[in-house]
This record gives sequence, structure tokens and C-alpha cells, in this order.
Amino acid sequence: MIIVGGIIKNNENKYLLVKEKKKQYFGMYNIPAGHLEENEYLLDGAKREIKEETGYDVNITGLVQIGNTKDFTSFIFYSEIISSQGSFNSDEILSVEWFSYEEICNIKDRLRSPILIMDAIKRVEDNKIYSLDILK
Repeated sequence: MIIVGGIIKNNENKYLLVKEKKKQYFGMYNIPAGHLEENEYLLDGAKREIKEETGYDVNITGLVQIGNTKDFTSFIFYSEIISSQGSFNSDEILSVEWFSYEEICNIKDRLRSPILIMDAIKRVEDNKIYSLDILK
């Protein structure tokens, strides 16, 4: 299974996280991400998932992380908001919230995939964002 999603950081140095509504992960925080659909390009899938989970249209500007677990491989992109917030998928998401890096460090135990999420956000903090050319 392939997961695609994005790290979004605003001008106040806060990161956008979504609070999960699905029973298995209820109340856990995650970056906006989801399954890549059949015949869908990575960037298109990431934009779609971010829009569904946050209500924001984004421009993807870089690759932050390629992760791997026993259940999935993930491609996490650095994304910039290009539209104002619309509505998010309330069937899957409880809320969309902004957190500073320090605040995220303090809620590690409430992150859906703490190691992958913290690594991705730390990479952005350290400005370790790869050019999208790496995917060509």
C-alpha cells in the first residue's frame, strides 16, 4: 500500500495536523495523508488527500520523506497552501489544527505514527527538503 501526504507549515512556524475520526485511530493526530488511488500520480494523490482532510488546496514544492513500515510505503511532500480553507471530510477527520514544533514534541504519544511524523517534521525544521526532481 502507498500512502501520500504533506507537511504544511504556516508563516507563524506552525504545522497543520489533522485529528483522526476513524475508530481505530480516534483522537490521534496525523499529517494530512491517505492512500494513493490506482493509476494516480504521487503528487496528484497527495494534493487530493490534503484537500480531503484539510479543505486546503496546496502546491507541492518538495519531497520531505519516503517512509516504510510493514504495512505501507509513504511519500510525504512539503506543501504550501494556495487557497483559503474550505470544508474537510468530517467522516474521517474530527478537526484540523495548527501546532508549533515544540507542541508536537509534547503530544508524541498522541501521534498516529510518531516516528515517521516526528522525522518528517524535524526534516522540515532542519530545512532538509528534497527537490521534486529526485522523483524524475
